Amino acid sequence: MRVIRTIYALLLRFFPIALAILGWYTARWLGMLAGIVLGGLGSVAIWAVVHYVALSSRLKRRMRDVRAMSTERLTELATDPTSRDMGFAMGELEKRGVEARPSFAAVCELLTAPDPNLRGQGMSLMFALYPEAFARIGKGASSADSPEVWRERLAAAEGEGSADCCI
Repeated sequence: MRVIRTIYALLLRFFPIALAILGWYTARWLGMLAGIVLGGLGSVAIWAVVHYVALSSRLKRRMRDVRAMSTERLTELATDPTSRDMGFAMGELEKRGVEARPSFAAVCELLTAPDPNLRGQGMSLMFALYPEAFARIGKGASSADSPEVWRERLAAAEGEGSADCCI
């Protein structure tokens, strides 16, 4: 696999040079300039097609793997907000007629986590899964805010009469 990647990388780098040389022999300076430009555009097009095919095959493989899982395992993945396959699991369960998503308390735990990346993930999940709660909490919010600030926000939202807050 490493050899194929090396050949691919060299192809992308030498394609504009090869077209520039071909352009030089056909039309001298103008041909060389056109060869460099067309070679660069061709390299970008080749790169885009290869990455599209690779990403779509990886996505299909992950979807196939999720489809083969049991409903219990899919429910575990769908209710874990830190799972990489949470979205795939939620989609597959929806196809099977089962509704599962991370609990509001689990999303709140992400919002009060010490890691700002987890807080950002919690904000995204809150926005997508609990938009009415995010509308009360999310005004001016940032994942860079400290966990204490998030605890205060969640407590204030609970004080507003939110039945689904988790503090």
